[in-house]
Order: sequence, then structure tokens, then C-alpha cells
Amino acid sequence: MSASLFLDVNTIVHTPSSVTVSSPTDPAFDCAGRILGLVNIVVAPDSVGSFRLRINGSNENNPAGRYSFGSVTVSKNAQFQVNGTLNDRTPVNVTFVSLLVEAGASVSVQSAASFSIGTLRIVSSGSFNADGGGYLPGYGPGGGFFDSVYYSVKMGNGGTYGGGGGSTQMQQSEQPGSPAPYTTYGNVYLPVDLGSGGGTYANEVPYYESGCPGGGAINITATIMDVNGTVSSKGMDVFTQSTNHVAAGSGGSVLIRAVHLSGYGSVRVVGGGPGYYPASLNIAAGSGGRAAVYATGTYSWKGSFHSHGGDNYDSLFNAGKGTAGTIYVERPAVGPVQHLDFNLNGIYEALFVDNAGLPLNPLGIRTPLRARNGRAGGNTYYFDHIHLGHLTDLEVDDKVGNVTVTVGRVSSSSQLTGILYVGGQNCFTNRTSMFVNVTNSTTVGIRVERCGFATLPSFVAVRMNRAPAFSVAGSITGLEDLTIMPRSVIGSLQIDASASINSRAKGVVNVRNIFMSCGTTSYINGGGCSNPNWNNATTLAISSSSSLVADSNAVVLLDQSVTFIQSNFDVRYAGLVTAEGRGYRGPYYWGPSAGKGGMMNGFQWASTGGAHGGRGGQTSFNTPVLTPPTALYGNETAPITCGSGDGAANGGGGAIHIITNGTTSIRGTLTARGASWNPSQYHNGGGAGGSIWLETTVLAGLSVVSAAGGSRTDGIAPGGEGGGGGGGRIAVYYGCVGTSYPSTIEFSVAAGISWKTPLAAAGSLVTSSLSNACPILGSVSPLLSYAFGDDLYYGFADITRYFLVQVVDVNGYPMTAGGGGALITIAPVPNFTYWVSELSGGQYLVQYVAAVPGTYNIVVKLNTVTIKNGVMAITIVNGGAAADKTLLWGAGLSSGTFGYASEFYIQARDFDGTNITSSRHLWRVEISSNTLCCSAYTIYSMGPGLYRVVFYPPAGSVSIRVLMGTYVAGPQPYYSYYADGVWP
Repeated sequence: MSASLFLDVNTIVHTPSSVTVSSPTDPAFDCAGRILGLVNIVVAPDSVGSFRLRINGSNENNPAGRYSFGSVTVSKNAQFQVNGTLNDRTPVNVTFVSLLVEAGASVSVQSAASFSIGTLRIVSSGSFNADGGGYLPGYGPGGGFFDSVYYSVKMGNGGTYGGGGGSTQMQQSEQPGSPAPYTTYGNVYLPVDLGSGGGTYANEVPYYESGCPGGGAINITATIMDVNGTVSSKGMDVFTQSTNHVAAGSGGSVLIRAVHLSGYGSVRVVGGGPGYYPASLNIAAGSGGRAAVYATGTYSWKGSFHSHGGDNYDSLFNAGKGTAGTIYVERPAVGPVQHLDFNLNGIYEALFVDNAGLPLNPLGIRTPLRARNGRAGGNTYYFDHIHLGHLTDLEVDDKVGNVTVTVGRVSSSSQLTGILYVGGQNCFTNRTSMFVNVTNSTTVGIRVERCGFATLPSFVAVRMNRAPAFSVAGSITGLEDLTIMPRSVIGSLQIDASASINSRAKGVVNVRNIFMSCGTTSYINGGGCSNPNWNNATTLAISSSSSLVADSNAVVLLDQSVTFIQSNFDVRYAGLVTAEGRGYRGPYYWGPSAGKGGMMNGFQWASTGGAHGGRGGQTSFNTPVLTPPTALYGNETAPITCGSGDGAANGGGGAIHIITNGTTSIRGTLTARGASWNPSQYHNGGGAGGSIWLETTVLAGLSVVSAAGGSRTDGIAPGGEGGGGGGGRIAVYYGCVGTSYPSTIEFSVAAGISWKTPLAAAGSLVTSSLSNACPILGSVSPLLSYAFGDDLYYGFADITRYFLVQVVDVNGYPMTAGGGGALITIAPVPNFTYWVSELSGGQYLVQYVAAVPGTYNIVVKLNTVTIKNGVMAITIVNGGAAADKTLLWGAGLSSGTFGYASEFYIQARDFDGTNITSSRHLWRVEISSNTLCCSAYTIYSMGPGLYRVVFYPPAGSVSIRVLMGTYVAGPQPYYSYYADGVWP
């Protein structure tokens, strides 16, 4: 067929069974009527004219809008079109026995279409698309029309579907901080909706030069589907550079259900943006759409998925960028993803949300999981895996009904990782809860808002360069050990006064261990300073059965009043736990005994210091004469009140209450000082010191614990002419002073430096040693004490090895031995020597050397009684491996792909560099990335001294370290590379 043919409604045409279409005009074949006899179609290469099927047409005895064909080939650079009705998602239904889309060719959909195909093959650079085929500009459930009027014109915003559309600059200039109309819709598991159109300018609907349409809807069911080109439903871009205040459409829908899925192509439901660069400042981008991919048989897909929002190409106006839609993948749980089948149903069910690294929308627009978008249109979601892309956030929230999400693992692909929000930012009375259950692991940021509920794994380690990495204002259960990893940024951990962890009561956090790594900063909000009657205190209580550790250079900011109930509280060298200036601090209430300030020329000029345990000091300002506060408050023996501020700029110290039945070790800084003057202020005074109340069994450290008042100077600049803050209150009750390192703690409730008399006064200090609380040897329980360590059962001849002994009391709590040291002994064994060193927290280091190979039966005793696992056999082998001489090699040390197995080899060598012939070595491999704390691995013995390590690289920057016991093996300490790859 070389001429064009238009088949109108109610028209019937008889054709040969096989037709080749080629025409210099478009369309070559346009069917709105009925075709009889046609089975096989070839659209010839480079044909200008396309083969077009319309919704009111059909073939054979099919009803209108339904077609069935045999073999169809869309040749190079040719087109096959399927057109539905504009603004109507009713699909055209087309069946093919086979469909081949060659290079440069396209099958394009206007509106919506469903395809049933035996074999579908899309060659590289071929496409199957509904780009711009969705709702017209301003139309659709998430249409970007914006009603605000600016100079009698109306302004467009990006179309919204799976995520949120962007705003125009003109909208933000008129109503700063207001987001674009934000109505996500559609089903995550069964996306069949059209994408919404971008908003228009001057109400110019439906002219395309204004806003742009969203993507259409493609629904493909195939037996065999091999995609090396693209399957796409993109929102249309804004192409006219002279057009302002308008917006691109959102991405549309792609639903793929295949028995066998393969290929290296891509599935795209991305939002539109400006179709040119540089873009107008008043163009808003569309959001991503939704795609779902199901494979029930084989899954050898090596391609990629994309659902990001459009980019407005304006680095100064991120509110104009669209946010990500959703990609859902369901496939057999075999190969790399088998270990992620947490539901154990043989199916890997994953959600991918990735905004392609676009900057965060400053209006707080995130990709949501809402009610009625889950399974069968309900409120429940289940995933084996949720993966968040670079700077991509997912929010579990809805204003109408409760939402429940159960997921095995949550991960991210970069250190600027995504964040999982649970519960949104506002609670609504007509819903019950937003609930997320993470059953296995998470490496993304977690923020549980006030109305959110989350069940997390027992161990959570978070490392990310966004703040906060872990935030709780709602309720969490299941979490026992929380580690904020190194390289996390300021605000790494944030706990609000309304938080509850493993508790039914708000304001109670009950975990086993909290570890703030070196260089991290945490923020803990006590929620409110107490009234002067401390029994009415509103505090946040953080309870830990084992330990809370602030590592070196870690900072823990305490706001207002916080209580810690721990087994051990450890502030390490250069660590900082501070409530300095975090007590009463205005602007509406500066405390019960706040300072007073004078005004000069309409400015706050100077102020007296605040009072608490001591009075505040005087300022230089004398017109009018200001009297420093002298009213003292709080309880000397049980201080829990915050210090008062200076009434102008500087807050009083907060309140810290620490209760431990083990050791409180302060080698860094613990402070509740009042805030001091700084060079950016006028002559402001200092805030009063707050409260520190310590109740502990063992007190140890070498530091200063301070609740001193703030000063009129920062100690560097000459300072202002304000008054100093009064000292706060400290009460310390302890059983004994630890002996594992020098214990010299200075407690300060000093007054801050004032400009003139009357000067500020010191606060109150109460210290008391309770001898009956001090652990003595008789309270130690040898039967509960235990040994542990890498070298507990195996070692090497003539090499110093070690293990640890943890001493506990009769209640099972770790403890030290009352200053004299517990007596750790090992019954004499020939050729076996040992020595013991006392550490902290009731731990003792036992180092040993076995002179000759063999099995050494030893008995470890505590105060002449055998400890819990004290009868042990240590196997010593000859020719001990030298860690630094050991050889490592293999592809897995230098490259890898996320989700696919990698491997490397270990050849043990002795101190002379000779290969080891023994087959017993204790190798330990640490595999981590900026997205995952630790990755599983398997070690296979390949013969004497040779080992094969198999693992699955995590996504992102991978770091590998091999250890023999505690010694690093190999010529270099770390092997690093970036593990790229496509989503499984």
C-alpha cells in the first residue's frame, strides 16, 4: 500500500491477509471503521506514513476499540499508532501474535491502550511509548492548574501523578512556600491511569503551546518480551522558549506482565520539563508517573527503570522540579535477589523510587504511599525491598485513612541517601495510624513523625550526609541497638519529646545500646523545661539496658530536660554531651528568674544575667536601673530544673539526669552551662546554668562536668557589658570511683563573669559516695561472667593472641571490681603463658602465648570459681599466618555490580612470605558501603591455606577489609570501588 487510506466510522474495508504499508503522507492507514481479512502487517522502512488504529475502529468481528492481528513488523524509522480518546483512560485493546519494533521505529499510544502479545521484541533505539499521550494541559486528577491570579493571568504548575509536580517562580513570588496542587493518585501495583497535564498560562486550555499533556497509559501482557529499546510514558516537555508561567506534564503509566522478560533497554515514566536549555525561570516540571513490571517465568532483565520528575534546569529554583513516581517489580526470587525474599513465597517484590539526583524540593514535597493506592486499591503495602535513590524521600502518610507498609529491607544508593518518612508532618483526627514494619534491615534515613508508628530490626546502623539520619517523634518498636555511623552529618540522630521506643508512653525511649560514632552530632529534645516544682517536670527519658556511648568528637545536643537511664553511660575523649543554652530561652518565656534588658534607640542594649542556683549579675545599663534576678529555684539534692535566660538573647542551661547501675564514664565533656555573650550580640548577659543529676554505681573519667552560668564574654573577645548568669545545680551520687584509668572529675557550678557588681553567684553542688552501692568482690557472679573473642578457641604457635572476660554481678549487669581488680586466673598448663589487664566496664584482657602446636585445655576462673564458659580447649597450629604477608587477589576486590555475586581469594602466608600449609585460619571479612553497614559473605576452603570469598556487593562506594582475628590481612588496609548496576 503506497497511497494513504482513511477508514471512517461505520466503514468496512476488505484487505489481503498481509499488507505492507509505505506512504509519503501521514497517516498511511487510518482506521476508525472495520477491517476484514487483515492478519499480518509490515510498516515499511523509513515510511513517512504510519499505521493508525483508533478507539472507534475494529477488525473482523471484534467490537469497537478492539483489534487482533498475527505478525506485525514496524520497520526501521516507521510508526505504528494506537489512538484512544483524549482525556479518557478507556483503552484501545490490541492483540498480536508477534510484534517486532525495529531500530528507530516506534509504537506510539495516544491516551490508553492494552496489548496482548505472544512475542514482543523491541530493538535498540526502537520505542513503545505513550509520551505526551495523557491528560491535556491543566486536566487530570493532578492537573497543574493553579487558581492564584497575578496581573490577571493564571499560572501553571507541573502535572502530578506518582509524585508531586513543581511550582512556577511566579506562584512562589505571590504565595511563598505554597506548593503546587499536590494530588497523587493511581495504584502502585496496577498503574493504569493517565498522567496529568501541566498548568497553563492565562487560562489557555486546551492550547498545547501553554501547558503540556501528561504521559499516557500502556498495558502490555506478553509471553516473551525482549526490550533493548524503550518502553516509555513521559510527560510532554515545554518546547516554546517564549512561553512563561506554564508547566510540563507528569509521567504516565506502564504496566508490563510477562512470562519471560529480558533485554538491556529501559522502562521510563518520567516527568516532563523544559525541552530546551537554558530554560525560562517560570517553567515548572512534572512529576514521575507509575510503572509496574511482573515476570512470572524467567527474568533476565539487565536494563533500567526510571520514574524521576522533570528538571526545570534552574539551580536557584528547586521548587520547580518534579519529584519521583514509583516503580514496582515482581519477579521470581532466584539468583541475586533470592536472599531478599523475606516473605519466603518464592517471589521478589520490590519498590524503587529514584529522582535521578535532582535536588530536594524545598517545599517538602515527597513521593507518598497513600491510602487506596495499595494492594487491590486498599491501604496495605508489602515489599521485600524498598530502594530509594540519591536525595529521594518516601513518605508513608495520608489525610484520610490509615496506611500499613511491611517491608523486608530498605536501602539507598548513595551517601546522600533517601529518607523514609513515617506518619507525615501533621496528625489528623479522622485516621488511626501510619505504620511501617521493617523486618530485616534498613540503611536509609528514618524519620518517624508524631503520628507515625514503625517496627524496625533489632539492629539499625545509619550513615548518611543528610540531617537527621534517624529522627523519632512518633513510636518505634523492635529497635534494640542503634548506631549512628561515622561520616554522618550534624543532626545525625534526633529524638523528640513525643517519641516512644519500645514503650507505650510518650517521652520514653527504651533500647539496649545507642552508639554515636566519631564526628556525629545528635539532637535530643526534652520537650519542655520543668516548673520550679521539679516533680511536675516534662522530660524525655532514654533508657538503655547496656550502654549509651558518645564516641570521640561526637556531639550530643540536649534540649531542655532529658533523663538517661543506662547500664553504662560513656562520653569518650573529645566527645560532647551538652545542654548548654538549651534551657529557658524565650522568645516568649525566659524562665522563672530571667534577666532584664534595657533598650536604647529601639534596640536591646544590655541585660542582666539569669538566675537559677545562684543569682544573676549586673549589667552596665543604668537607665532605667536594672535589678539582677535574685530569686533562686530548683531542688539542690534532686536538680531537674532548667536555668533561666538573660531575657534578651542567651538561654539558660538545660537539665540532664543520668541514672546508671553500672559505670558513668566521662572522659569528654558533659555540660549544662548557660549560654554566653558572643560577638554578634550587643551587651547581652549570660544564661543561668542548668541542672546535672548523676546517680551511678561507678563514676570514672578525667573531665569537667559543668552547670556554670554563662558569661558576658566568650573568653576571646573583650566581651559586652552584660551581667553573668548564675550557677546552676549539680547533684552526684555514686558508689565508688573507677580505677581503670585516672578518675579526676571537676564539677563546676561557677557564676558567669559580670560587668559590674552585684556579681553573679555560684550555684549548688551536692556530691555523695554511697559505700553500700559500691560493687565488691562478693557481689560478682563468676557463674554469669563469661569469656569471648576471636582467639578463644584457635591460635598460632609463638604468636600473642587474646580474648576478653566480661565480669558481671548477680543480676547479670557488667561491673568493675571495686578498685582492687577481680582475680582472673588460668590453671597452669605446660607451654602456655598468659597475663591479664583490666579494662573498663568490668572487662579484662587476657593475652596468651602457646609455645608449641597442640590442644590446650584451660580453665578460666574468677576469684577461684570457674566462669560460665571457662572450661575450653584452644587449638594451636604451627606456622601461624602473618596478616601483612597474606596475599589477596580477585575481581571482587576492584569491581562489582550491585545484586550480582563477586568473589576474591585469600592465600595465607607465614612471616617469611611462604604459603601456609595448614587449613585452619580465622578469616573475617568486612564488606560495607555508604548505603549498607555490613554485607553477608561465604568463605570456602579451597585447600591448605587457600580460601575463596563469595559475596554480593552492596550499592554505592564499597569498602572491603579482610582480618585474621583482629589483624588486617593483605598489603593494604582497604579495597574500595563503586558498585554500579541496575535494579534487580
